[in-house]
Amino acid sequence: MLIRTTTSTQKENQNLQNLQNLQNLRILSDCYLSLPEVAGSHSTRLRSHLRIQDPFTSRTRTMTPSSVLLLVLQLCSLQLMAVARPRCWLPGNVVQSAHHLLRDMGGAFPVQCLPYNVNVSLPDSVFPNRSQCRHVLWVVYESLREAELMFEEHDLPVGEGGVNWDEQKLDNFQNLQNRLVEQDGSCLSNVSSSVVLSSYFSKVTTLVEQQDSAACGWFALRRDLLWVLKSALQKHHACFRWSHAH
Repeated sequence: MLIRTTTSTQKENQNLQNLQNLQNLRILSDCYLSLPEVAGSHSTRLRSHLRIQDPFTSRTRTMTPSSVLLLVLQLCSLQLMAVARPRCWLPGNVVQSAHHLLRDMGGAFPVQCLPYNVNVSLPDSVFPNRSQCRHVLWVVYESLREAELMFEEHDLPVGEGGVNWDEQKLDNFQNLQNRLVEQDGSCLSNVSSSVVLSSYFSKVTTLVEQQDSAACGWFALRRDLLWVLKSALQKHHACFRWSHAH
């Protein structure tokens, strides 16, 4: 009787351990499969793996601690990869169209405005050294948002010595700009902050508010906004959401 009781107890403990392992795996798998970046082919393989490990089926195969640990490590590594990618996105096609409109609506940066480059320009450090997508997208979003505020609060100087940009392309650009700020990029509003960007837009605003330097302030804004969009699209292409293969 003692032998039978001991054997029965061992089996019960083993079943409880298997059940606990299965529950832990299912909890992890639910989290794992809820991530859109890793859903797909992995989900079928994981569900199949869990079915094979189910201790209540006729095809029970005991899970060893090492197999559980291996699967947990695999899940964690995939989850970390997914978390490293942004949870909200900017549509690459829209950002690219905005860049093209901004590029084509005017000419090159005027020579007479070159002296202002000393105090007004964006350094390369505005972007992270490595591809940190959330910060990259935030830089694009915040640059567009600050520029939109400037367009709303200040008039473009016209006539001789003013800004002669293509009005239709400017209007189309501002429509895309508003979409990226108010709709697509709303989830990025509290992602980060940047002393560099704040300082830059403060200096550009000062130029725009002075009559003799207003046009150069707008030219500098266009030039640097173009640089932000171009750098983000080229160097951090994978951070954007694309509607088709690029």
